[in-house]
Amino acid sequence: MLEKAARDDQSGVAIKPLSFYQSCMNRTERTQIDAEAFLAFLRRLGLTWPEMPPNGTNALGSILELNYKLASPIWLTIRVVHNKAAGGKRRRIVLKPCCMDRLKFFVFQNRWATDHKRYYDYWTSHYEALMGRQRLSRNPEQIDKLATEEADIVGKLEHLSHVTPTAPLVLHLSEIGRRTKKLPAEYWLTEINNHIAGGPEPAFTLQDEVLVSDASVLKCLDNLFDNYSPEQLVDHLSWQFVQLHAWSVDRSLLDFRGANYLRINEPMLCAREVEDVYRPLLATLYVQQHLSKQERLELNANLSDLKETAAKMYTSATWLDQTDKNMAANKLRAMDVNLWPQEAFFDPGQLRTTYAGFPDENTTATSWVRLWISAQERLRSLAGTSIHDATANMRSMLYPALLGYDYLSNQVDIAVSSLGKPLYCPQATPGLFYGSLAFSFAKEMMKMQDTTGLRVHWNGELVQAGRWSWLSDSAAAAYKLKAGCLGADPVNLSDIAALEVVYKALSRGVRNTTSLLQMSRDIDEQKTFFMALCFHSCAVNESHSPTVNCNALLRHSRKFSEVFHCKTGSPMNPYRKCSYF
Repeated sequence: MLEKAARDDQSGVAIKPLSFYQSCMNRTERTQIDAEAFLAFLRRLGLTWPEMPPNGTNALGSILELNYKLASPIWLTIRVVHNKAAGGKRRRIVLKPCCMDRLKFFVFQNRWATDHKRYYDYWTSHYEALMGRQRLSRNPEQIDKLATEEADIVGKLEHLSHVTPTAPLVLHLSEIGRRTKKLPAEYWLTEINNHIAGGPEPAFTLQDEVLVSDASVLKCLDNLFDNYSPEQLVDHLSWQFVQLHAWSVDRSLLDFRGANYLRINEPMLCAREVEDVYRPLLATLYVQQHLSKQERLELNANLSDLKETAAKMYTSATWLDQTDKNMAANKLRAMDVNLWPQEAFFDPGQLRTTYAGFPDENTTATSWVRLWISAQERLRSLAGTSIHDATANMRSMLYPALLGYDYLSNQVDIAVSSLGKPLYCPQATPGLFYGSLAFSFAKEMMKMQDTTGLRVHWNGELVQAGRWSWLSDSAAAAYKLKAGCLGADPVNLSDIAALEVVYKALSRGVRNTTSLLQMSRDIDEQKTFFMALCFHSCAVNESHSPTVNCNALLRHSRKFSEVFHCKTGSPMNPYRKCSYF
């Protein structure tokens, strides 16, 4: 993709991520100059390694600095958004769990090294990569203790990344200290203004709000500060930063678990480093290669139509009163879809200006390590600007879960890498489109009314204390009956709702299409729809799969049993079916 983009790009900017990737893949052997540059950068971030941090270390400041300003957060996802309820005039801080893939990496490395009784070797290999063959600054007992602590810390954070939000929070900064007893509100405010505030915006005050995806986020943070000193927390944050990035200095660190590990993982690691820095640019290049402007407009129209279809189905639902119908329809119509880079990124001149300060040297001009540090420093210096926000807020093209719904922002995030086969094809028939990308989108969209979505209004405000939803009492009772209908089936009510919405849109799409190319004489658009839906629901069998259980879902579809002529009372056509609308 990058090579083609560099050939075709009119802005001349595409050569930067291409050179960045090539420099990573072709980097030279370790040098002490690179190692010292890496350690100096680490210290500029407020981290300390391999020695323990000094007494009085500011752990909260380090957490905010590393997880907000840098391109690759480790412990938390921290964003700044504008408050819809206040007309966008005030900013809010968003705290969410972070990067399941990175936390899984730490858990796996810790478990593998300790199970094989090689954690001491694992730590010392990083020490020698950065410090050379000097006398170790820690003894085996200290390193064993570090391993035990790390297993606990990253285990808690990795578990947090799996938690399905059930108790979102909207707090004034003045209230946050009640949930983090070692971190009073005034301390939060000081560190937020030191590490997050900036640019033309005014400083944060105690009246500004913090949006927390789930109460478990602050509970976990409180637990860490309760069980570990600030010095210990910064020590672990520093060590995890080293584990994540020290291979840039010495690629032999990737050989620790065998030579094949380097061969298999190095291209992906380099790709991730490029995306962390250049995400909006890569998204722009990807879109330009896969969709015309007209196809982008058509996809926007189709996604908007799905929102409108759902809104109209709410207004026709007999189990809701008029207030409930209006609430649901308004929430759908206010929902944002975060898919495309900003329009300015499609203008070659503006793109050139945006990335003018990013490094463009290739490997012959400077080492990969110093090129990487230069890119990280540039992005860090842009914290609070639109380019930094776009880089942090766009969904990763490399993460397996390509779509997600943010309850507090009322927003569906879509990675542009979903706009390729097999999930999306601009020339697809209605059955393929609605069974593939459209259903994946609707599945996230309809979380706006699951048991967590019902706690949050369209503008991110929570329902009043003592209530569990914005539904009226009669509608809430009907909702519980509908949810109870599913019993132990491994499917939830929002998936049922998504299926009903998408099938409604499909039926209209088939009627409005003048010519259809069926897959075969025996496979019409309805069959294509259900086959595509199940094809894209396939996943590795693990409890945190982002897909839906196809069989469990389609058992509740009368249309499915009609299309495939399932015998009444058979497993795929049970007598009792559950519905949403």
